[in-house]
Amino acid sequence: MKKALTIINPRVMSGIYKGSKLEVPKSARPTTDRVKKTIFDILGSAIQDTRVLDLFAGSGNLGIEALSNGAKEVTLVEVNTEAIAVIKKNLTKLHIESNATVIQTDYRKLNSDLNTFGIIFIDPPFTLLDHFNPTEIIDFLSNKGIIIFKTKTSINEPSFSPLTILDKRVIGINTLYFLAK
Repeated sequence: MKKALTIINPRVMSGIYKGSKLEVPKSARPTTDRVKKTIFDILGSAIQDTRVLDLFAGSGNLGIEALSNGAKEVTLVEVNTEAIAVIKKNLTKLHIESNATVIQTDYRKLNSDLNTFGIIFIDPPFTLLDHFNPTEIIDFLSNKGIIIFKTKTSINEPSFSPLTILDKRVIGINTLYFLAK
């Protein structure tokens, strides 16, 4: 008999909103605290004063952590209506709506007029992992920017060309790729 998976609401791990609990939509699979801590430990001060894109934002967990750690602004992209409402609620709870732009759209329909971003978080739903490649959004990455792509460890490593793998970390069932142009 399988145990039911219990989703624990994430909390902001560091920065000025440290300890704040975030709500999660029923449809989301939030990035765990352990994975999030690894991401932000590796990024360190690279997050300071940068523009961040959080694709497949879910609850806004990664984007909010970025704002807590000094990101200048964050754009959160999510297609699910329930998730959009939760993201907005989390931003309002922390009084950071003015530093965030929430866009409800499929990532393939992102406006090409968006400026480039210094950091892009990509944590797609498991159902998209076989079909998504971070190179699809390379036009939104600044020249010295970093993409953090989270995938399941069980999936074969995709080709990221013309992106370069700066770092790769395996954490439980997750693999994190840090990619750059």
